Amino acid sequence: MDWQQLLGLLQVIYGGRVDAEHDARVLVAHLKAIFTLDLLTARPPTTTGRRQQQQQRLPGLSQTATPLPLTGAKQDWQAYVATLPDTDAPEVFGLPANIERAVALGSSKRLLAALRQMGTAQAAAAAFDRQVWADQLQPLLKLWDQLVSTAPPGLRQVIAAASSAVARPASAAARAAAVAAAAVAANPGGPASRDVAATSSASAGGSDGPVESFVGLERQFGMALLKQIAGVMGGIKAVVTGDASLSASVQAAASALIQGQVPTAWDSQWEGPSSPLDYIRSTIRRASALEAWHSFSQKPGGLLANAGSGPQDALDLGQLFRPGAFLNALRQQAARNAGVPLSDLKLCSVWQGGRLPKGRDCSPAVHVCGVILQGALFDGSSLSPAWQVCMRAKGWVLQQE
Repeated sequence: MDWQQLLGLLQVIYGGRVDAEHDARVLVAHLKAIFTLDLLTARPPTTTGRRQQQQQRLPGLSQTATPLPLTGAKQDWQAYVATLPDTDAPEVFGLPANIERAVALGSSKRLLAALRQMGTAQAAAAAFDRQVWADQLQPLLKLWDQLVSTAPPGLRQVIAAASSAVARPASAAARAAAVAAAAVAANPGGPASRDVAATSSASAGGSDGPVESFVGLERQFGMALLKQIAGVMGGIKAVVTGDASLSASVQAAASALIQGQVPTAWDSQWEGPSSPLDYIRSTIRRASALEAWHSFSQKPGGLLANAGSGPQDALDLGQLFRPGAFLNALRQQAARNAGVPLSDLKLCSVWQGGRLPKGRDCSPAVHVCGVILQGALFDGSSLSPAWQVCMRAKGWVLQQE
């Protein structure tokens, strides 16, 4: 048997539907694990050989699964294939047993999205109808107003400024134009208008370490995303109430929201939940939480001196837009404290903070929560299906060779 030729043929047969490079590599890995000389070649029916052959099973199958045939007879292999289940178990592909929950959840989301599109496709494809927009988007606009009202004062000011800049009433604009024209006529050499912009800067008393710098950048990222959302929501509200004309960007965003999808402009900035309602909730929740992170970072000693020292005040990674960047900032801080290159550090995480190395080798260490394990949940003594948030401690330590 020319196994290389067989593998090439199977890649053509099964790989025709695979368009992602990573998925193609996974397919090749599974094919090479199954279609091999040692696994599928019949051996002489000796006692030793039979014992060895009886242990041969397809990769991933449990010990209770039917072993591979001992002979090369076609009827034996046909009978073996007939015993294989119609549905592949996740273990066959090296996946956790509860991965089917994620598959079912993804299928349900796609089905709901398809049903929404079926129900709104005709309205979305038709010409702009103010009443249809009002009926479809009013619940979302109401939720937006409620969430904004609960946000910190600083965020409310940012949102109000972004909304007013995009959705300025037409009557007010006309009055402003008339006032500007009168001012020019009265004083041709003077300014016709003046733009007032509010700016904010970090407190001079805050630290400038990697962690504090990350908090500042993450806070700015959240504000920028909120401004973008506020501009869209303000534009939609102005169009629905008749205070502004319809623009191409507002129409594109509203069409996506009517179909239950996150606008492309939002998703390109941050890949959050697929539901617009959940996306808006998550954005405001994270942006609001980052105000507290920023407040801690401006206190003496910085963020890590005022939060994350124990399970009671653990830092919630679910409050960040980019938690991976926070761990990288923590790594830079550890390298600076230890005076070593970044490449000499590795991330060390334990379930009990007391098990982390003490002293210079693990500074700083921080307690975090909001961590979800893929495939399992660890409660301190045993694993269970991943469904709840866990607490764990993290720190960067020197790598021992």
